[in-house]
Amino acid sequence: MARLGSIPESLPLGGRQDPERLQAALVLPAHGSFEAFLDLVDLAEKDWRDLLVGAGLAGADWAERLDDALGGG
Repeated sequence: MARLGSIPESLPLGGRQDPERLQAALVLPAHGSFEAFLDLVDLAEKDWRDLLVGAGLAGADWAERLDDALGGG
């Protein structure tokens, strides 16, 4: 939880991104696997843009995609 809570501020230029977007990009693709989550954190620390692409949240429609994934909106 501490690692997740430090996102996006702990990432280079991550503070300019929506925290929910980056945190969802870490949690959703992990599918409950802690190991996968840690791998995604490592990816985010290298380049969070790659994380967003891999999670399908890189485009301008990221908020709608997130609502679909979480059952919102």
